[in-house]
Amino acid sequence: LATSVGTCNEVLREYSEFQVAQFASNLREPGMEKFTASGEVATVTHSPLSRGDSLVQRLADHATQNPEIGRSWSAHTGLDLREPGNVARVLLSYAFRKNPQGVVLCGMFDARHLSANVGTATHPVPDEALSSVVQSMRETLAGGRLE
Repeated sequence: LATSVGTCNEVLREYSEFQVAQFASNLREPGMEKFTASGEVATVTHSPLSRGDSLVQRLADHATQNPEIGRSWSAHTGLDLREPGNVARVLLSYAFRKNPQGVVLCGMFDARHLSANVGTATHPVPDEALSSVVQSMRETLAGGRLE
């Protein structure tokens, strides 16, 4: 079953035959947090860096244009979050954390991105650092400060 998380939830309430659900899950579309299926359903999430926009770059730009926020985010993670690659590492770590028993799909068409993403998979941003930064990034998104 590969569709939106809402549709996955609806279908899985009625049909127990499906054993796998695939949907987007990221900072902007928190699919794993909205997934309500019970029982043995494997999860495959995709688009951990968001879909159809430049969220990674926009978060890095926000950290650069708002030095206090940039310093705070960077202090929590130990990464310079003015750099898009480090923002991607945070967002991918978040995706792994939210779907720890499932599969996280992330397109990697560049050897450097592949190497960076493998590095994040094997050494994600620690949970304690991730929680506060993700919460702050969510507040930034909710407040419309990236638009």
